[in-house]
Amino acid sequence: MMTNMFVIFGEGKCPLCGDGGSRLGRQTYHCRRCDIAFNDFAISSLREPQESEVKFWT
Repeated sequence: MMTNMFVIFGEGKCPLCGDGGSRLGRQTYHCRRCDIAFNDFAISSLREPQESEVKFWT
């Protein structure tokens, strides 16, 4: 069984760093610090991963 754990900082707050995200869509936000898009159900990278990060995103 796989369990994902994220900190819940509040509505529109990045689940990784807690910074306030700007709204991309109805319930989707963008964190400039982490360069991710997120909502209540998913986190998505907005850029291609660097070579050192590829092993974590594949």
